[in-house]
Amino acid sequence: MVPVGEAPDPADDEFFGIPVDTGTACFVDDKAITPGMGDADDWYDNYFENDDPNCWFNRMDDEEHIRGGIASIRLPNATNGSNLILFHSGWGDGFFPIVGGYNTSGKLVAVHIDFQVLGDD
Repeated sequence: MVPVGEAPDPADDEFFGIPVDTGTACFVDDKAITPGMGDADDWYDNYFENDDPNCWFNRMDDEEHIRGGIASIRLPNATNGSNLILFHSGWGDGFFPIVGGYNTSGKLVAVHIDFQVLGDD
């Protein structure tokens, strides 16, 4: 992963994007993920999908949490309250462009995932 502030400009035929798997996407600070999550080999079974009613897929579908289809989840090993936002993409699997919106100071204030539902016309 390349931090946003250090990312090179993509070539004309490239774009920054987000991978979507199982129709699910996630936003998380790349500086928080390593200390907050531990060994990546254990993530899916330990956190995403298992018999625990608080596994992440169950939290994402919990109508009482935020609303069905989205969850704000504290990273398991976080010491500073770091979290991730997990959500159904509503569009299926793939790799989709990310567009950032910045304020006049250059601070990221909005993130848009372009699921390319509109044609090029």
